[in-house]
Amino acid sequence: MKQFNAFLIGLILVVFAGCSNTEEVNKPKYIFYFIGDGMGPAQVTATQGVMALSSDSIGLLDLSFTNFPTRGMINTTSDNRFITGSAAAGTALSTGFKTSINTIGMNADHTQPLKSVSYYAKESGKKVGIITSVSIDHATPAAFYAHQPHRSMAYEIAKEIVDTDFDYFAGGGFHYRKGKSGDLEDLYTIMNNKNYVITDTREGFDALSDTSKNHILFSPVMQGGASLPYAIDQNGSAFTIADYTRKGIELLNNDKGFFMMVEGGKIDWACHGNDFATMVDEVKDFSNAVQVAIDFYNKYPKETLIIVTADHETGGLSLGNNELHYDTRIQYCDVQKISLETFGNMLIDFKANKGSYSELKTIISDNFGLGADAKFQINEREQKILELAYKAYVLDDKDAASKFNSEVLYGSSNPIVTTVCNIINSRLGISWGSNSHTALIVPLYVQGAGHLLFEDCTDNTHIPNKIKSLLK
Repeated sequence: MKQFNAFLIGLILVVFAGCSNTEEVNKPKYIFYFIGDGMGPAQVTATQGVMALSSDSIGLLDLSFTNFPTRGMINTTSDNRFITGSAAAGTALSTGFKTSINTIGMNADHTQPLKSVSYYAKESGKKVGIITSVSIDHATPAAFYAHQPHRSMAYEIAKEIVDTDFDYFAGGGFHYRKGKSGDLEDLYTIMNNKNYVITDTREGFDALSDTSKNHILFSPVMQGGASLPYAIDQNGSAFTIADYTRKGIELLNNDKGFFMMVEGGKIDWACHGNDFATMVDEVKDFSNAVQVAIDFYNKYPKETLIIVTADHETGGLSLGNNELHYDTRIQYCDVQKISLETFGNMLIDFKANKGSYSELKTIISDNFGLGADAKFQINEREQKILELAYKAYVLDDKDAASKFNSEVLYGSSNPIVTTVCNIINSRLGISWGSNSHTALIVPLYVQGAGHLLFEDCTDNTHIPNKIKSLLK
């Protein structure tokens, strides 16, 4: 019996070793690398919870990627700071090396460029695409093609596109087409002179099929920072990262395969603003883009690898607060109709026209479900703070501003936006610890050819190093 048990154990070990080796040599032809900027565990859980509660069930509904077979948690610290930034984190995720805060594609002291996995993919014969919902010269996408000492060098970052010969870029736009001062050569001219075709219309996008040229796609409609509009603000006139992913597959597919990095960049922006409903819609939008890759994977399951992760967590989101204790109402975030950014832009015109306090309350009720006859009631203390915010912002009342600051510890944001944001979060039963990044570990989800290689990933640098091994 002992001999039989030993034989059985040995057989099992051989079988498992065989499975592991088979998985390792099954190198993917197609690689999708999704990065949810600012998307920590709470952002994912919150979105799953909203979906479940909105369906009258308690629990979590799966996003497109949350049931991937390989899952883990990733450390995000940078070379010189416990709480990382998007440039350092993006560089770690793209090159496999830690670097200093604000650095793009270079080592910590800016003495050497670092090679991104996108360049390894290009050298292996694959076509390469870089997609984002923000500007394509922003920190995360930049880390996959550029090498600059500081992320603020947007013009210099964008100029590096022509040296990559990467096949496809898609995003909101360029941050500075002619440099910060507007006196440098137009980036459009530079790109056009180097075999890049820029398309920024819906008609052009739909008709695009020429794979003999390199392409840059921009949205015909953009929000602040040359970004795609938030999903909550979309009316169908702008593109989504799902649109860009679908078009990328069409333009990049070839006999050697492709590598595609897709960033959901505005999850981070919504979390910086502590804008819960907008964040939830951004995570859903990100999940929709991953679903496009999954649909492709279902056609080529033995040749496709999909990786989903984040660069860091933003906002210190907590699913619970002191007001509601163990209760939650996150499912009612759908009463919010616009992002807080769009609301802030509306208030600029409102102030210029000296809108009345009564008109302001109507706007807030219509767009956020806050008011006497709306989903959420405003109590007496909140009413007082909102009145102070109105006087401080619209009427430039310094005394009201002083009182508001002492009540809310108000910083540089619009006081009306701050007040509405605080009341909404209170009613939903959530709280935020910060308007900045945190050091929380972030999730990793992997499916497809080679996915078992990622089981032992515990640091952001591990992911690109695993990808590199699959490109050799």
